[in-house]
Amino acid sequence: IIDTNIEEGFQRIKEAGFQCIDFSLDQYMVNSDIYAGKNLHFFDKSEDEIRDYFSKHHDYAKKYGLSYSQMHMPYPLYVHGKEEISQYMWEQVVPKSLLVCETLECPYIVVHPFKIRTQLGIEAEKEENIRFFKKI
Repeated sequence: IIDTNIEEGFQRIKEAGFQCIDFSLDQYMVNSDIYAGKNLHFFDKSEDEIRDYFSKHHDYAKKYGLSYSQMHMPYPLYVHGKEEISQYMWEQVVPKSLLVCETLECPYIVVHPFKIRTQLGIEAEKEENIRFFKKI
C-alpha cells in the first residue's frame, strides 16, 4: 500500500500546483500501532536500504521540480509503559528518520515532544524531552 506508485504521486503533486512537499514518515510507523506497541519493522532496514528506498522519492521530486519544505518523524517517539517500542523508536526510527531527511535533502524535520505529564508529571516530561532532544 505504501508508495505503490511513487512517480505518479509526485506527478499529481506537481499537476495540483504545489512546489514543495511536507513529507511525513507516519505511514511507515503508524501512530495507532505505536501506541499499541506494535512494530511495523519498516525501520529495521539498514542505512543503505533506507537511502536506496528514499532515493526514488528524491529523484522523482527533482524530476517534477519539487522540493521538500519539511518532513515529520513518526509520532509518538515515546509511549509510557511500552518500553520496547519506545526503545525501538529512539534507536531505530529517530536516526533513520534523520537519514531520510538527509537523503531527501530536506532542510527541516519536525519532531514532536513527548506528552507524558499525565503519567509522570510535568517535571519528568520536561526532563525526558530535554534528554531526548539533546541526544538527537
